[in-house]
Formats: sequence, structure tokens, C-alpha cells
Amino acid sequence: MSKNAKEWTDRQLFWILEHGVKFSGMPAWAAKDRPDEVKRMVAFVRRLPTMTPAEYRVLAGSNAQGFGSANGRFDSCAGCHGEDGLGRGQREIPILAGQNPAYLAAALEAYATGRRQSAVMGNAAAQLTPEERVALAQRFAAMPGIAPGRGGNNDMAARQIVERGLPDKQLPACRSCHDAAGAKRFPVIDGQRSVYIAERLRHWRGEKEVVDARKDQATMPVIARRIPEDMIEPVARYLAGE
Repeated sequence: MSKNAKEWTDRQLFWILEHGVKFSGMPAWAAKDRPDEVKRMVAFVRRLPTMTPAEYRVLAGSNAQGFGSANGRFDSCAGCHGEDGLGRGQREIPILAGQNPAYLAAALEAYATGRRQSAVMGNAAAQLTPEERVALAQRFAAMPGIAPGRGGNNDMAARQIVERGLPDKQLPACRSCHDAAGAKRFPVIDGQRSVYIAERLRHWRGEKEVVDARKDQATMPVIARRIPEDMIEPVARYLAGE
């Protein structure tokens, strides 16, 4: 790939990564409806021709150590999420530190079983035993990080959506699920990165060209579509406390 990537446009690389190449042994992207992951891989492949081995090791972090031991399993997670659970400063990687351990363990199980779609996380979680998932969840959750009540700023329109919702749009308040009482079932999002929150909301909204009836009717996609588009960023910043 480091030799041939420069021969393809970004659009062509996206198609190859998303669909694979028939009769070549290269499979399609291993998660449905995750163009965000494919786009990141395109960016990575685009960098490969000029990337040195040292730059690759820095980019990969501890992930290069693999899953060979208990520490190796944590190191592999820390390659993206950081040894402190704060995401190595990457705006699009969620903060795990301070998250509820029950939620983190449930998320890993969902990735491992395919109930939650992600080629990256699905591959990582599938290599873990149930006991390892729980142990990793507890380790990240014990770190200082996000916590209920850390969000909030002076944006009154965003506060309305987060704290009280928009009854006229049948939009429930974010707090109706994402609060201290619901942290075991739903993630804590106070203090989470605003870029990550906004990106997930836009992903759930789906493509503008697709009619609502053909879009995902699960809880969060429906809620995300009811948030006014111009309020996505303000709501994300309010939750992040920015």
C-alpha cells in the first residue's frame, strides 16, 4: 500500500477500502454504515508513501505491542485511547477515563458480538475474553476524566435541549438518559470531547439524500434527527463544558 497508494485518488481509495477487491482476498470493510472509519483509513493510507517507520511507531503508540499479555491488551487499547484514557489528544477519539465501568464493558461486548458496528473496535473487542473486557473497563473507568455534572456553559439554546428537550419536536432532554442515574446503561457524556459528540450525532442523522423512513429507527438516530442541524455544535460544546 505504501508503494501503490499514490496511484489512486481519495475517492478510489475509499471505494477499494469500503468494498474490497473481488478475487484478490481483500474483504470489504468489516462494519456496515461506518464511512467515518473508512475516511480515516483513507487518510492513513494516503500518508503511507511518505511515512517513516519511526513516524508509524509514534502514530501507532503502544498498539504495536499487541495482545500477547494482560499488559499487552491494555497497551493495545492505550494505542488509541491513551494510557490515561484521554484519547492521546485526538479530537475524534472518545475519552474513556471516568466512564461508568458497566457501560464500557457492555460496549465492548456489543462490539465483540457485532451488535455495535465498528471494524476497528470489533476487531479489538473480539480478541478479549469477558473477564478481560470487565477488567479493562474497570481500569479505564478508575482514571480521572469525564463525570456527570462536568458539562455546561452559558448557551441557553443548547441548555434547553440538554436539560429540558424540545417538546414541540418530540425531542427528549439529553439528561433524561445521560445523567448519573442512567450511567450504567448509557454513557456519561458530560466532559466528553465536543468534536466526538458532534460527529456521532451527525453520523446518526444519516445522509440528507435519504428519506427519514429509510433511515435507522433506533433510539439515538431518531433523537439526533430531531435536534436542529444548527444546534449540533452548540449542544456538543455544552455537553463538553466548552
